Amino acid sequence: MSFVVLQSALVAAAAGTDVTLELGAVPSGFSQGSYVPRASLISPALLTGATATQIVFTFQNRRAGSVIGTFATITTATGTNLAAGVEVVATAGAVTSVLAGDVLELVLTHAGAGTAYGAILAKVELQ
Repeated sequence: MSFVVLQSALVAAAAGTDVTLELGAVPSGFSQGSYVPRASLISPALLTGATATQIVFTFQNRRAGSVIGTFATITTATGTNLAAGVEVVATAGAVTSVLAGDVLELVLTHAGAGTAYGAILAKVELQ
């Protein structure tokens, strides 16, 4: 069974900044389709969750330039923090399979004034 990890680092951004980060394309070895067993974030510094200024981290899949759907999310609402150096696993979404050539990306959207964040590592495991 093939296994691959796609990952990319977000650069630090000021509060209120929405970002889309390309994680990579699903390799050709996954031509029969595969699934995403795990998507996660690792922050080098504490990012404290607050509903009024939350960040929604949405892992999504594009095929031929169109968004197919969301395969995982993390929302930094009150009580959901990104602890320094701790991998936080995202909640699975509706899309569970991907095909070779699909582009996986992470979209960050904020509420209110938003929250500033440092560099964050985004990882997606494919199987």
